[in-house]
Amino acid sequence: MLGFALAFHFMQPAPPGSLTLATGDPEGAYHAYALRYRDLMARHGIDLVLRPTAGTMENLDLLRKGEVSVAFVQGGTTNPVGEAGLESLASLFLEPIWVVTRGEEPPERLAGLRGRRVATGESGSGTHAIAETFLHDNGLDGTGVTRVDLGGREAVNALRAGEVDAAFFVTAPTSPLLRELMDTAGFQLLPFTRQRAYAGRYPYLAPVTLGEGALDLARNIPPRDIPMVAARAMLVAREDLHPALVTLLLQVAGEAGAPKGVFGTAGVDAPPPVRGLTPSREAKRYFTQGPSILQRYLPFWAATLIDQLKIMLLPLVTLLLPLTKIGPPIYVWRTRFKIYRWYRILHAIDQVHKRGLSPTTLESDIERVRALEKELTDIHVPLSYMTEFYDLHIHIAYVLRCLQEMADATENGAGHKQNEERA
Repeated sequence: MLGFALAFHFMQPAPPGSLTLATGDPEGAYHAYALRYRDLMARHGIDLVLRPTAGTMENLDLLRKGEVSVAFVQGGTTNPVGEAGLESLASLFLEPIWVVTRGEEPPERLAGLRGRRVATGESGSGTHAIAETFLHDNGLDGTGVTRVDLGGREAVNALRAGEVDAAFFVTAPTSPLLRELMDTAGFQLLPFTRQRAYAGRYPYLAPVTLGEGALDLARNIPPRDIPMVAARAMLVAREDLHPALVTLLLQVAGEAGAPKGVFGTAGVDAPPPVRGLTPSREAKRYFTQGPSILQRYLPFWAATLIDQLKIMLLPLVTLLLPLTKIGPPIYVWRTRFKIYRWYRILHAIDQVHKRGLSPTTLESDIERVRALEKELTDIHVPLSYMTEFYDLHIHIAYVLRCLQEMADATENGAGHKQNEERA
């Protein structure tokens, strides 16, 4: 009992039946992607509740407060000092970073934006965090550029109106806002000619190339290959998320796939080393070894239940080991006990009548032995005990014959006495 008590103490509780995921703008790529997660999680019996937000920074804030358990997070937006209580689960897909400029020719590098007005995204957004990092690394701190906290539609309108000279966007190539700018003359994409330097400095970035004509083949937009960088969209969770749900989320992420576009598909992969985030141990195990055998072949609830109970196997095996030694002798004793019980009854009847102690019960004892013989015909005995079983049959027949002879002798004796009395 002590072993079972200790095992129960260390056994993990069952995973909850629902989970809250912070997504992003209801009309954005994150939320559309989350809808696929919700459908796939429902197949495994888990209710995935979607929490629309303003973007990555709000997602991180909700994670820190514990209002959600998991969220989509844009790489490069976490606190480099450390995100206590949060873990990265996976790298999901790439989000290109676009810097759109006014004019016929874009600057060769970000440093060429010095002295200009730049829309760096809404304050607190993932785009804003990326833009500030890039401007800082290119020596554009303080008065290097005039920062304007605009993003999305407002940034596009400001560019078209000439209120800003450049704008940062972190979005998919299929974004209507991006297409609107690329379809308008006088706007160009700034090339990241040092893309490998950016990717080497920041593990959450990857070098990509926007091929000539990738956005519009008919009008050949862009007119040449443009080197770019893309941030990795990550799945981030609180460290207290149940391990079984971590594995299930990663399975679902693999099933959902990644958005396809002009940069191809970046599949779900192990979480990159990001400052401030610790990769989940359960996620690292998953990407190294894959899902467990139970999770591959059993429904989620069944695999989880067996995984919970496996810790109880140790005390159970400890208990069964002595039983495997005691069991066979007990089985032998029980089988022989039945045979010996019949022998005891048979022996008692035989001894009574051999001594002539109870001639009045002869008929009833004969019936009793016959009943015992009939009882044996309905009994199944293992083959290893057939010798004793058939010996018992022989002895019953022998005692029954002796009793029957006694009965016949008694009846004949009574008949002779009656004939003498008549004579």
